[in-house]
Amino acid sequence: MNAPKVHGLILAGGTSQRLGSDKAELVYHDKPQIQYIYELLNSLISEVYISVSKVENLKFKYQQIQDNCTHIKGPLNGVLSAHKKYPNAAWLVFAVDMPFVTGKTIQKLIINRNPTCLATAYTKKDTKQPEPLAAIWEPEGLRMILDTWKETDGKYPSEFLKDNLIRIKLIQPKDDIELKNVNSMEEFKSARDWIG
Repeated sequence: MNAPKVHGLILAGGTSQRLGSDKAELVYHDKPQIQYIYELLNSLISEVYISVSKVENLKFKYQQIQDNCTHIKGPLNGVLSAHKKYPNAAWLVFAVDMPFVTGKTIQKLIINRNPTCLATAYTKKDTKQPEPLAAIWEPEGLRMILDTWKETDGKYPSEFLKDNLIRIKLIQPKDDIELKNVNSMEEFKSARDWIG
């Protein structure tokens, strides 16, 4: 049996309240972060979408999927909304606020994918916790979440991965910094200086 086709999904629907600026428009690599992540994914996957909380007027006109799982809170809304639109696809998911992601980060995830698992996810070396926003979610795993989680108030997608660890393939990045996300202006400046 053929493995489900992988689509790319960039999670860009957050409100960026702590940062006070749109994470998608921040510049670390001489271009807006949304463009940087999109180009990385699009070099490896033919179908790439932007997950948004509402239809956005993005500077770059990428294919978008609007959040429509009203009972779901947080980034999982975007992943499940994409799953509802294309239920037979696997979703390679990255959050837009991960400036240290490289093409090798994404390629390693694709190479190590196990489509018989519920998901293939990165895990930080220091915490050993699965990172749901740097992962390939298989259709079966997303169906399980829709069937079993009537609401996600107070729940996080990492909890689903931890609860089903026996059916999750975990891989580690070369360096944990690849999975770092930026949530404040201080972190943004530090990350920009580091990438420099």
